Amino acid sequence: MELTQLLVLVLISNIHSGHTEEIQKPKVTIKPAQHVFRGDTVTLRCDIYDEGITSWHYIWYKDGSVIVFSNLQEHTFSSVTESDAGKYSCYGLQTEGSRWSQMSDAVKLTVSGLLLEHSPGGLLLEHSAGGLLPGGLLPGLLLDCSLDCS
Repeated sequence: MELTQLLVLVLISNIHSGHTEEIQKPKVTIKPAQHVFRGDTVTLRCDIYDEGITSWHYIWYKDGSVIVFSNLQEHTFSSVTESDAGKYSCYGLQTEGSRWSQMSDAVKLTVSGLLLEHSPGGLLLEHSAGGLLPGGLLPGLLLDCSLDCS
């Protein structure tokens, strides 16, 4: 038997035994939302769905470069800043074994700062991108206004 034929048989054998099984692409999620404000708490999570493998080491990328802020499935920024904004992706290495996942699609985190402005007509809330916030207020923000007629 020729060497080429032998290699083809070994490859076919590996395919049927599952040794070259492709692991699904991981999915990155951002909670509470992909657009947040400076100071918010944000959690990134990398989910890899593969039957039978439950233990992974996670490698995180920000804007296409490896960043080592965590090798865990989930990472929480307790107080995000504009420097945390970017496109995040991940992949996993099997803890006990030699399999790795594909690279996830990148998910964009946008962090905006707040700008409070006093004007003759009242208080105007804007975000750093320059537009009015939806509804003019932020959830959890209570404004108490009074008029001084003296």
